[in-house]
Amino acid sequence: MGDYTGLRFKARLTEKALVILLRATWRYADDPNTNFWKVVATLGIEIPEEFLSYERSGFIPFGSVCYMPGDWGENKRDFGDGQTWDVVCSAKDVGYHSKSMMELFCEKVLPLLIAEPCTAEVLYEHWKEPKKYRVCPVNDSVFKDPEVVTAILRQLVYSWTDIFFRWEFLGAEEKAAIPKDVHEKLLPLILAQRETDRKDSKEE
Repeated sequence: MGDYTGLRFKARLTEKALVILLRATWRYADDPNTNFWKVVATLGIEIPEEFLSYERSGFIPFGSVCYMPGDWGENKRDFGDGQTWDVVCSAKDVGYHSKSMMELFCEKVLPLLIAEPCTAEVLYEHWKEPKKYRVCPVNDSVFKDPEVVTAILRQLVYSWTDIFFRWEFLGAEEKAAIPKDVHEKLLPLILAQRETDRKDSKEE
C-alpha cells in the first residue's frame, strides 16, 4: 500500500517561479484533479519527466501531513512575504521507483524554483530523523530583467480582477480556495491597473 514520506522546506523563489507557481496554484484551486506540476511545466519551467512520472507528484505541496512528528504541524504551502515559499506536506510512495518522490523533488525540481540555497527535509515515516538536503539554485531559472517580471505580473492581473472585486460576494469555500497572501500581493497591482484603465477611458 505504501508508507508516507514527508517534505518540509522554506525557500526564496525566483521571480519566474513565483509567478508560475501562483498561476498554477489558481488553476489547481479551480480544478483539484489537475496535476499541479504538469501545469507548472506548461507555464514555462521544465519539470523533469522522471518526476512527473510519479503518480502522486501533485501531492507536493498539497498532500496532508500524515505520520510525521508533531512539530511538523499541518499541511503548509504559504508564499509568506510574497517570494518565500514555506511548504510542509507528505504523500504515499506508490509504485516502484529507485528513489522516493520527495528526494527526487529536492534534487531535480526545487533547484529550478529557488533564487538562493535552502535546506529541505525529507522524512520517511519509519525514520527517527529526517534526511536534510542542501539545495542550490540553477542559474537559468532567474528572470533578471525587472521589466519582464512586471509584464508577467500584469498579465496575471486581468485573470484575477473579477475574483478580487467580487471578494465580498464569494462564499466561504470560494474564499478558502484563494490564498490570502496571493490576494494581498496582487490586489495593489489590480488597483493600479484599474486606475490606468480609467485614465485611458477618460482620454478617449
